[in-house]
Amino acid sequence: MTRTVHRPAGSSPGSRRPAAGYQVIEHSGDTNVLATLGDHVESGVLTLRVAATFAFEEVAQAHAFIEAGGVRGRPVTVF
Repeated sequence: MTRTVHRPAGSSPGSRRPAAGYQVIEHSGDTNVLATLGDHVESGVLTLRVAATFAFEEVAQAHAFIEAGGVRGRPVTVF
């Protein structure tokens, strides 16, 4: 299985400077990549944009939220 990870071009672990564009990193079955991404999130190198969180019972509202458009970030369903 091949996975593609996008991160700001020119950024490196520990660097907090903004960069234009994105670099594409592909890997195949490398379980260390997920750990590295987690480390980047924890250190602030990679930030996740969460638009809203929804309980599992609110999946219909989450779907309507997405269909309404204008969403910046990702809706997250909490189980």
